[in-house]
Amino acid sequence: MRIRNILKRLAICFLSCSIPFVLVGCQQKSQEISFRDIKSEGELIVLTNAYFEPYEYYKNNEIVGVDISIAKLIAERLGLKLKIKDMDFDNILIDLTNNKGHIAMAGITLTEEREKAFAHSIPYAESSQRILINANIHSDIKKLDDLVGKKIGVVIGTTSDVFISQQIKEGSFADSETETIVAQYKDLEPAKEALENGDIDAFILDSLTAQRITKHIQI
Repeated sequence: MRIRNILKRLAICFLSCSIPFVLVGCQQKSQEISFRDIKSEGELIVLTNAYFEPYEYYKNNEIVGVDISIAKLIAERLGLKLKIKDMDFDNILIDLTNNKGHIAMAGITLTEEREKAFAHSIPYAESSQRILINANIHSDIKKLDDLVGKKIGVVIGTTSDVFISQQIKEGSFADSETETIVAQYKDLEPAKEALENGDIDAFILDSLTAQRITKHIQI
């Protein structure tokens, strides 16, 4: 299978950046939904992006994972049916703001902007970021500094996107004669394909997700 051939070529580099994950709910007063409203509908709508193993992913055509298990417990405690809506990651908080869901769970990192705009849980998981490379093309990339002047793939709106964009904004790659470019993708699959095809030099993503992608490879 093509995917197996792709995975054999990928390797992980370490990138230190600890990230706390939270679940969030809309707190904008003008669009606030009360628990009575949710209760009358009889279901808890959770917005997610199901390509973030082990937090949310498809198994036998069903969305499962750490966040989904937590969501099931919340719905059970509230006496509600659980409805999971899978969507592009960058649309999750937009749809939450527009009351198309009640809570968002997708390995969401609590940034200063999100903290101001949304109600949120206490952090319940902590992760770090990794650099995924095509070892046949870029065996020279082993750390963050090696990405200077490279084209870096991220899933738009994720911690990786926020992190690397901030690094560039702060001038971390300013010494390079070649511009460091961030390529944003809507989800995991096109980013992996771009890495395999050499369209990007590296792909930054969550540590556990990177490990799951390369779990059959000894690196």
